[in-house]
Amino acid sequence: HIQWHITEKCNLRCKHCYREPWREELHLAELKLLADKITDFVYKLGFDKLVLTITGGEPFLKRGIYSLIEYVAKKDIVSRVNIITNGTVYPEEKLLQVDKLGTIYVSVESLKEEINDTIRGKGVLKKVLMTLRKLTGKYRVGVMFTIMQSNLSDLILNAFKYVAQLSVIGVKEVIFERFI
Repeated sequence: HIQWHITEKCNLRCKHCYREPWREELHLAELKLLADKITDFVYKLGFDKLVLTITGGEPFLKRGIYSLIEYVAKKDIVSRVNIITNGTVYPEEKLLQVDKLGTIYVSVESLKEEINDTIRGKGVLKKVLMTLRKLTGKYRVGVMFTIMQSNLSDLILNAFKYVAQLSVIGVKEVIFERFI
């Protein structure tokens, strides 16, 4: 399993972001070349399957993202392509045509607006919840919570409640990850 950060572009400025905007963005041709190198390397290591998770920044803001996803998904060694998004940019319908599309993971820090939006920005939770409801009708969707000091108590108290709420709207997977 490889998590691949393809862009620094993002429409949010989350408090815990490790975005490095000074990095030079690769163009689509360069990303495809890098995809070739990644898959060749994994194959040479002796593996016959690769789950590739594409993230950013916000990957749906990257020019050529759909072409890149299609390119990677056509590789024999790639068994699944996942995407991590902030949930504020709804993907284009052409994503439905990717036969190896796995899970679209949406980052959320709390289902309480005052906590999530303090971390991610005003109005973000409402927008993300609308996106989640649309996504779950078409895609396999997961939610990722990043555990940090500002949401730790909330997640300890409400984790099971949040999982149940997300399950009702069709979320198939919930991940609680630590902030590093």
